[in-house]
Amino acid sequence: MTQGKMVVLKPVVWNDNGYRWPAGRIGSSGYTKLNGYGHEEWNGRDDWVWDGWKVFHTQAKGMMLDYAKTGRLSIIMTAIVGGKFFAVGVGCNIFYNTSDDAAAISNALDLPSYVDRMWEVESIRMAHGTKTAFNRHWLKHLDGVVAELCPRKDSLEWSSGLRACHDQA
Repeated sequence: MTQGKMVVLKPVVWNDNGYRWPAGRIGSSGYTKLNGYGHEEWNGRDDWVWDGWKVFHTQAKGMMLDYAKTGRLSIIMTAIVGGKFFAVGVGCNIFYNTSDDAAAISNALDLPSYVDRMWEVESIRMAHGTKTAFNRHWLKHLDGVVAELCPRKDSLEWSSGLRACHDQA
């Protein structure tokens, strides 16, 4: 069993919409480049709450998952834009969602209803080509949109980011 706590600086995609909705930035690699959005682009939404918990996504992996099993994970979400480094959110006492929780959260947040508005984002249209293809993609991946949760009192998002290093990234 892991001991102590883990605190991680975790890069996420920059979002010009205050992490309330996908901003249409095209990623340089990975999921965001392939799909035209990142799951973390909703992390700033105040209404992303389930059963009293703040829900969000950072794509925890490796040892992070071990610490999240017992709520001993904290994540400082970071992003770089214009060569400047920002902290864009913090979650403490994080748990990784079970597959049953992820499905329940998806239903509670009504994630299937997001599809039409998401299709309006140019980077998503460019990545998927047709609305039918995007609909298939979205419905297939719903349970992965919200991967983590923490007590609401233990989360903080900054809609414009908090500049972390003033002279360099």
